Amino acid sequence: MARQVQEPGGYSYGTSLSSHDKGQSPGYYSGLAPKPRTLPPREPLDEATFFWLNNLKRLWARWKRSDAVNQMIHEYLASVLNPHEAMLNIMIHCDDFHQGKSNSLSHTVIEEFERWCVGKESFLLSQLTPEVQLKAFNTIIRQRNPNLVKVVFNTYDMLRVKELFLPAIRDLIDNKMYKEACQSATLLMLEEYFSTEDFLVPLIFQDKLLVAEEFLFTSPRLQHEVVTFLDHLLGRRHGVREETDRIISRLQIPEVKRDKLYSKPLSKLVARLVKIHKLPPETCPNLNYRRSEGALKFLVHKKFQDNSLSVDSWREMAREAVGNDPRLHRELVDKVINQGAFKEAKYWVDEFDIPRSDWPGSLISVITNEPELNASNSMDPSGEEEREESWDNDPQLEYHIFPLEYDCITLVDTPGVFGDFLEAIKVSADTALELANALVVLSSTAEDGEIEVRFSNVELVGMDCEWKPFFGSKRNDLALIQVALKHHVFILDAMTMGQDCPDLWREFGRVFWDNEGIVKLGFNLLNDLQMMKTSLPELESCKANLGFLDLYLLWRKISKDFHFKFPFEGKDAVVSESLARLVELCLGHRINKMDQFSNWELRPLRKSQILYAALDAYCLLEVYDKIAYCCDQQGIPFEEIKNEILTQMKSRKKVIKNSKKSTSRKEQLVEEEEVPPGPYSEPVPARCLRLVCDTMVQGLGKYLRRCGVDVVILENNDSHDKCVKIANSQGRMIVTRGYTYNKLKQHVPLGYCYRVQSEDCDLEDQVKEVLQYFNVAISKEDIFSRCQTHVGFAGATGVDYPVESLVTRTSRWEEWRVRRKKSWQHGCRGGR
Repeated sequence: MARQVQEPGGYSYGTSLSSHDKGQSPGYYSGLAPKPRTLPPREPLDEATFFWLNNLKRLWARWKRSDAVNQMIHEYLASVLNPHEAMLNIMIHCDDFHQGKSNSLSHTVIEEFERWCVGKESFLLSQLTPEVQLKAFNTIIRQRNPNLVKVVFNTYDMLRVKELFLPAIRDLIDNKMYKEACQSATLLMLEEYFSTEDFLVPLIFQDKLLVAEEFLFTSPRLQHEVVTFLDHLLGRRHGVREETDRIISRLQIPEVKRDKLYSKPLSKLVARLVKIHKLPPETCPNLNYRRSEGALKFLVHKKFQDNSLSVDSWREMAREAVGNDPRLHRELVDKVINQGAFKEAKYWVDEFDIPRSDWPGSLISVITNEPELNASNSMDPSGEEEREESWDNDPQLEYHIFPLEYDCITLVDTPGVFGDFLEAIKVSADTALELANALVVLSSTAEDGEIEVRFSNVELVGMDCEWKPFFGSKRNDLALIQVALKHHVFILDAMTMGQDCPDLWREFGRVFWDNEGIVKLGFNLLNDLQMMKTSLPELESCKANLGFLDLYLLWRKISKDFHFKFPFEGKDAVVSESLARLVELCLGHRINKMDQFSNWELRPLRKSQILYAALDAYCLLEVYDKIAYCCDQQGIPFEEIKNEILTQMKSRKKVIKNSKKSTSRKEQLVEEEEVPPGPYSEPVPARCLRLVCDTMVQGLGKYLRRCGVDVVILENNDSHDKCVKIANSQGRMIVTRGYTYNKLKQHVPLGYCYRVQSEDCDLEDQVKEVLQYFNVAISKEDIFSRCQTHVGFAGATGVDYPVESLVTRTSRWEEWRVRRKKSWQHGCRGGR
């Protein structure tokens, strides 16, 4: 019989999970803690296996993951009677098993076993006993590396006999190891066997949402139940804390994050779950009520404190906010009365047909003392007589008014008018590209008769969008698209025509959106463009933002880099970087925004809404002309700046990942974003660019050093936050990839944090992408001008390395030889 050899050290091993004393009461919830992360006792290895494993460890220490290591593992597998049991023991006895890293020997052993099993499944299946599968489950489930857990689950074919592991998962739950239980149930697709309180509620209370959400992703039943449970907590009004304490005590949940168990964070969580799983709004009535309540409070403040809503806009949006909920009807009346607007309160009790017996006592008292309130509701809540809103020049308002006649506005709300509009734009844009002076007549039949609009060399238009403000759990769609020409404004009714004429919308994308011959002015364009693509699927196939000029970017550019002086000072009260502020600085008066916050989905549109929508697009042309004129007067190169911003607005191509691997839930939650403009408009020498590369792009950082870029590269054990500290303290810009970008970009200026787009491409493509974004100019002198292991210059190398091949992959020996040569010449430690 072979001598047994016990190998010391390694992970914290102890009794198996099933041997924990389940009868002992865990006590009050605040003092609980989950059982320690221990593993079942390791079986001692026989002498031959022990010495083979030592040889494998020595080979691994020298070569790491290599063909020699793989061959040694495969030869061992071919020599054992039960490969599944043998490789499980080998994996457990690896010194780095407790670390759970993907570049560890234990991970390599099980991965090579998985590859070796390909084509031998039928033969190996007879040797894979339930005892071995249970042993593998109890061993691997306490690992911290989820990828290693997945490989073991797959290699030991646990999904085929998934019910076998239900008792073990129940043991995990009993021992308060909710995360491990949830991950196991997710991998084994056991959603039907568990309820919300088994581990989902504890994980939510422990703020381990990613684990819980991954489990929910494949279970519509539990999605609905969890949202209903959380929404019920929101309905407790002033008792959320008491209710959560009762649940924590009943379920004996340890390590609770109490700061997440209040109304606001719970509301955000419910809203996110509803959005992710596309649940109907009826699933969360209490969340809807809270949102409507908050919207009503916001509207009352805008109307009675800010005085920034017209009467019609206020009433439209208030009616939208309260819906058909009698509780909100009464709350609206109470809030209006609290503002002292009794006449407006009388309007609402009549509007909602509230019985007099339910009126507030203060309203009844005022009605009794002022009988005239019963006679008419035609008074504005502020006390002024309500009149038809007019955009005529009122010197007291001092607002910028629409300079054209009302007849110069065309509402495009039928396919016929839309088609004629597109034909006119198409022909006129073609002539504009040829710099010809052509007149194109658009004639259509409308209710008011024949419309005749003349296009003359359409090279510049103002563009804006309107949609109803968002309050509830369903995001609103696009309502209007305004296109302003010099002498006419077209208002495209996207809500009316959105579903009726897909071919025309595709044509709109081709002749308008994708047409670089038409410069489309906007302000903070990204939101408008995203809303257009979301609401009109026909525009999703449009190219990058061709010919779009964001006046907000133009404003910032000329103010920061050229100290542009506006013709008007503007009022001190308006300090935000808004379109209203820009119009005031350029044209002397602000835009009247009282109709901006209104219900743009109601038809027919009010005249004041149409005038506001037209002005919102037309003022962009006026501002553009004024800035161009002032730049000419101040000697600022306007055309050069404009062309630079037009180039920046072209979003980069997104790399399509052609991978058969399933995307992780965390990667699915990363939102696609427009790439911000680069920080440099002029080419920058490579030696002047200062970057910091985080752990996600270490290889890329080394290649950038070869190009002469000053790069700091984080070590494997450095946190991502160190990037921000280095960037801010040393004046560097950050390069990263994946979801880390969203975390880091918040702490540096816009454009100073770049996310590598071509994640699945070669390093040479990534290098070209980064150099292009930062507008880097590389000379032959830059190549290998820096030490490859430290930050700083290596001096003149004398190496004649062609620029066109600077990112070509070389052999390890060639790289080592070049670095070694430089090390001897300049006294730095290159190579290995």
